[in-house]
Amino acid sequence: MNPGSSNTRDNILAATKSLVETISFADLSLARVAMEAGVTRQTVYLHFGSRSGLLLALVTWMDETGRFQALMAPALKLADPTDVLLGLTAAAATYNADVAAVSLALREARRSDPAAAAAWDDRMKVRIAGIRSAVMPVAESGALGAGWTVNLATDMIFALLSPTLYEDLVLDRKWSKRRYIAHVVRLVREMLVDKSS
Repeated sequence: MNPGSSNTRDNILAATKSLVETISFADLSLARVAMEAGVTRQTVYLHFGSRSGLLLALVTWMDETGRFQALMAPALKLADPTDVLLGLTAAAATYNADVAAVSLALREARRSDPAAAAAWDDRMKVRIAGIRSAVMPVAESGALGAGWTVNLATDMIFALLSPTLYEDLVLDRKWSKRRYIAHVVRLVREMLVDKSS
């Protein structure tokens, strides 16, 4: 296997994803990832530099190669901004199930690792910007409910789509993924969309 190839990088990331889904972040090491991927520790280091760098690259890789774009595509074709917002909310809630283990590992890592904290902050800023861009057209169409501003609506949807809420309801309280998604969408609809519009 050529250490510089994109296949090597993808194999390392796939191995990391598999490990993160089965062990804690504290037990994740570059050596363990290397063994899982069938490469040397030096190869992993050359590609990612550190455990946190590897985790951040994994999140980006999952966004690029996973099904998030496909989940969002139907909503982005809709004409009504409210339907777009609700569709994107459903897509993001669905995708939370795909990335739960990695999101929770990154959240855990940020408490003791400044690089992981920076990576977490970066991911959350991207998420907030995406939510805001879906809320703005709803506000501009006059369809936000009374008392809701773009900032308040963005913050509330951000909280509803947080990895922590997914963990609390699906992993800890044993909600089905379908129930979780349906209730997140219902709450967005009830709290944000003006019924008279």
